[in-house]
Amino acid sequence: MSIKIIGWLTAGVALATGVGALVWYFKRRKAKEGPTPSKPPRGSEEEDPPLDRYEDATPDSQKDNPDLTRHRPAFDFLDRENLPAELVEAIDETFERGWRVDDATIENLEPDEVIVFAVKSEPVGPYVRTVEEVISAHVLEVEEQSVRARVMAPTKHSEHFGNIAGHGLRPGTIVDVPKSKILVAAVENPGDGYGGRGEPAAGFKPTSHTKRIYKIRPNTPYDLKLPYRTEELDWYVDPNTAGMVHIGEYGLLEQIMFTEDSPRGSIVVRCLDNDPNVGKVLVGRWEFELEA
Repeated sequence: MSIKIIGWLTAGVALATGVGALVWYFKRRKAKEGPTPSKPPRGSEEEDPPLDRYEDATPDSQKDNPDLTRHRPAFDFLDRENLPAELVEAIDETFERGWRVDDATIENLEPDEVIVFAVKSEPVGPYVRTVEEVISAHVLEVEEQSVRARVMAPTKHSEHFGNIAGHGLRPGTIVDVPKSKILVAAVENPGDGYGGRGEPAAGFKPTSHTKRIYKIRPNTPYDLKLPYRTEELDWYVDPNTAGMVHIGEYGLLEQIMFTEDSPRGSIVVRCLDNDPNVGKVLVGRWEFELEA
């Protein structure tokens, strides 16, 4: 199988209805000659990350709201023929009109490769306006009629907002995508350092401060909010079979994710300041529940 560069979709790039992705290489079963896009979309020029955008993995607008519980977000898959014309044009320009995939490519997808698909939210209750979004997801398994994959951050329209219906596909969610609805098959080319795996799905203050246990998903970036940082920080993960990846740091943010093969259930992360004068001092303790 050959790989050919044909376009870029960077974290935070927004097309007509919102696109969340990293940097992609289009994956072909057979290599084809063709140009590389001369003007890939640019990422956001905003320098500072959203320090207070999240408190936990559930948006404040969704907490303890019985109306939203009754009106759960729902969606339909879209194929190319059903996408808005402006979105087709934007993706065609990005991928130099080469973004269709064949059956052989889909059948040969491997875990941690990426698929891109589109959804449209369904109206429910008072949320009468619908919205389309293109979503990226890491492949977990190729099944007979679909590809099981884990949604990647960021997503723009997961939740209901105003009278707009969200689609409910939050970062880390597992979704079975019909093979006929897959628009792009790709290999991820993550960047270096903070933000290299896309936007964080959530940010967490230490459980030792908030007394909260946070529900998280594998293969999804999160920010740990440190009360302070020194040059002598040591990190400890319990159980030690949990694979915690340090993606990068920005100020008091430590961006991490847990690998797909990490055991599900309770995980505790401790950050200690290895002070040469007083010994080890607890900076923060985070308690997680790693879900499927």
